[in-house]
Amino acid sequence: MSTAGGEGPQELRHTRPEILAAAAALASLKGLAQLSMGELASAVGMSKSGLYAHFASKEALQLATIEYGGQVFEAHVLRDSSGGPEGGLSALLERWLAFYERRMFPGACFFIVAAVEFASRAGAVRDALEQHVDQEIAALETAVRGATESGETRRSNDAAQTAFELHAILMNTHALFQLKDDPVVFDQARTAIDNLLG
Repeated sequence: MSTAGGEGPQELRHTRPEILAAAAALASLKGLAQLSMGELASAVGMSKSGLYAHFASKEALQLATIEYGGQVFEAHVLRDSSGGPEGGLSALLERWLAFYERRMFPGACFFIVAAVEFASRAGAVRDALEQHVDQEIAALETAVRGATESGETRRSNDAAQTAFELHAILMNTHALFQLKDDPVVFDQARTAIDNLLG
């Protein structure tokens, strides 16, 4: 129970990363726009006033959740098993598909859901989401350039275009998996990637 002065003993045990993990899970199920302080407070067993001690506003919570989700994505997708950078285009793409297949968030990837929610809403949240998507495509472009230089792929005409097409395959794979709940889409994605990269 919360004390009159603010957070009670139980609330003090909740760290910011634990709260944000719960926020990301809720956002993946309901959408980032629907993420509310009240629902999050209930999910983690805190009072709303306890949450406001961590986040000054709903927008601050949304921005922190995006940042947390980006850290999760980087740890599971952009880093290899040793914690180093990508480790090759094929390895990067496999980690990316596995991220979706293992449902690292309980619902859909909240970046994709939130990108649709906030596409027409100017502001800091939309800007943060756009920045994350730009970082995803930039990581793919860097990996494509490296794969071209190493001979991993024979497609060498336009790394930016190839990165765009790979990103489109990955996003569509995720959407179809959420809709159909059929892992065969990952085999189809791998075939599409092989066809694209030659």
